[in-house]
Amino acid sequence: MGILSGISRFFFQKATNDFDANEAFRRNQLRYNALYALDPDVLVRHLSAFERGDICGLERVLDEFELREDKMKIGAFKMAAAVSSKPWEVRIRKGEEENPRAKVHQERLTKFWNRIETTDAFCRNRKGGIRLLVKQMMSAQSRVYSVHDICWKVNGDGTLSATFTHVPAWCFENRTGRLRYIRNDGQTQGEEMRDGEWLVTVGEGVGIPSAILAMAKRLSWNDWLLFSEKCGMPVIIGKTAAQRGTPAWDQLARAIRAVAPKTGLVADTGSDLSAVSMGSANGTGTYRELVDTVDRAISSLYRGGDLATMSSGPDSAGVNAQDGESELMDGDGCAMVSETLRDQVEKFVIRFECGDFEPLAEIVINPPAETEDIDREIKIDSHLAGLGVKLSKADALARYGRTEAADEKDALEAPKPAAPGPFGALPNEAQPKTPLQNAKTPLQNAPSETDGQGEGSDPGALLGPFLSALKDDCKPLAAAVEDLLKALESGGPRSVAVEKAKALLAKLPDLVPEDPALAPLLAEEMAKAFGEAFGRARTPTAPDNATLANENPYHCPKCGKFSGFNGHCDKCGYTLDADETQKRAERLMGKAMSGTMVKPIDGLAFRDEIGQIDLEVGKLGTGSGMEHGTGLAKIKQKHGRDIHALAETLAHGEIMPTTKGTKVGNPYDPDRKAIVHGTYVIFLQRKGNRRWKVSTHYKSANDATKSEEIKQWLRSGDQSHLQGGAE
Repeated sequence: MGILSGISRFFFQKATNDFDANEAFRRNQLRYNALYALDPDVLVRHLSAFERGDICGLERVLDEFELREDKMKIGAFKMAAAVSSKPWEVRIRKGEEENPRAKVHQERLTKFWNRIETTDAFCRNRKGGIRLLVKQMMSAQSRVYSVHDICWKVNGDGTLSATFTHVPAWCFENRTGRLRYIRNDGQTQGEEMRDGEWLVTVGEGVGIPSAILAMAKRLSWNDWLLFSEKCGMPVIIGKTAAQRGTPAWDQLARAIRAVAPKTGLVADTGSDLSAVSMGSANGTGTYRELVDTVDRAISSLYRGGDLATMSSGPDSAGVNAQDGESELMDGDGCAMVSETLRDQVEKFVIRFECGDFEPLAEIVINPPAETEDIDREIKIDSHLAGLGVKLSKADALARYGRTEAADEKDALEAPKPAAPGPFGALPNEAQPKTPLQNAKTPLQNAPSETDGQGEGSDPGALLGPFLSALKDDCKPLAAAVEDLLKALESGGPRSVAVEKAKALLAKLPDLVPEDPALAPLLAEEMAKAFGEAFGRARTPTAPDNATLANENPYHCPKCGKFSGFNGHCDKCGYTLDADETQKRAERLMGKAMSGTMVKPIDGLAFRDEIGQIDLEVGKLGTGSGMEHGTGLAKIKQKHGRDIHALAETLAHGEIMPTTKGTKVGNPYDPDRKAIVHGTYVIFLQRKGNRRWKVSTHYKSANDATKSEEIKQWLRSGDQSHLQGGAE
């Protein structure tokens, strides 16, 4: 790390887990069953210790209960699965939709979350990605805490990936109000956990009241089992006139003992025996009711209502009321996971990869939406759109839990209306309104071979009625367009032409035939009809796109229209890539150096990270130090042998933050940036919030290395050096 060697470890330098396989092996040898000899007194002591911050004992009890108690196990599983099964996306924060940096953050975070690995400290065969991570984080809703040990990895392309290892909460203590790692059993004071190296999720902890209920259920189960053991078998009574101790008495006693060793009885005929009923009216119903009540209460804590399988039966009317509560709990879980990942993970990824201290995009676990709410939202949106209200596309996608396609190939298409059949409209279809739509096409009028009239038929004769109908169909459209052109050429107020254009657009659907199969003939006949109506041809000839792009570097190489300084063509949607950005910059510099361009070069390049970059043509410097030189002229004068690489560095180089004076330890400079490409370095500067300008460009391996060291230092997580903050 060079100059960074004296600085303490950065978060991304944690390349090994604190809780590794050796640690798991050692702790496994000391594990015990926390439910062994558990009684209400012991549980109360665990609850009191938990409040003091000694969470180990209660966390072990919750861990064991979730593993062995049936309703807690299924409840915890459903609670976690309800959130982990939801789709996720990285969404640009509200208010940052137009910020080019937000798009970069979105792409970097999406790539990061798609590459993470997740495992379990005591079951490393269990591996997964973001879904397993969310599932493990949701255990905090039951156990209060869920902790992951983060191990970072810097990839070859300079991006980050990470491995999240789930560590049981009983390996920590909370005496100071902040979790600390207990490295050795019996240790009362844990070790501080650094930000960026641990992921700590804090939930509602519904497992605590569930454990109290499970304790009551456990006691009831034990009593019920003892009752069944003693009273579940019938009592057999044998009576005899023989005296106790005689062979006849002993023989009857042995027979009864063989049949009912624990519930048999021998008495003489003179004994008075009375039957004592110990059926359901005296105990078994009470046990069952208590156990059922506890099961329903536990299920209600985990899912907002008792389980659907428990509510089946003739008296289960209204059990669907639990659905709304479950959706409420699932939505809260989605928000908890999203906020925790944003605050404890994403800011470190953006800080390292982009140099920004606040992410402009964030992961969102999409919460469930109620069906009734979706129908209501669709009706409201449709009504507002019909009134002309411009609704936000990003907001609509977020509300419906959908993601916009990245390109046209991946986009869904709206279903197209079915084309008319070969025999015209079906009986229940509305008949066309125009003569053209009522007329049959030449192919429909053509006789079939089986008619015996196919030979010698004249195709030209078939076109007559069709073309006549087509011409009649086009006349209203031609007249409307002619009226609009007259308004534009008359030199009168432009508002009149605008109103006529709006009226034409409103009538256009009724003026144009709707049969898509007639498109080629329609185009030909419309040209004839327009020619008759206007008396002249209006067919402009478009210039060659490649010629336009070469003559003017700002023209789009695809459609030939002006594509703007940001390299994006609003006409056809084409955006320049890095290689085309380099070519544009080379052509602009060539024009400037040849003398055909004397004004500043606006939009020499455009980078998503910082926006538009300009370059002054400038002037030559004077003296041996070339003082007072500016812009391209000075760069060519002072670093002429390196100027050939300026465009390539601008388009392909890495944009880095820098400091005042370009030294490690100095305050962050928000008005200067470095662009490094190999050993070539560009420095940009701006005044206030104006656009960036190229101040110099040259080749220097030392300065390239220094810029990298400054970037690493600024992204180290230590913000004490910032004055005024980063962008």
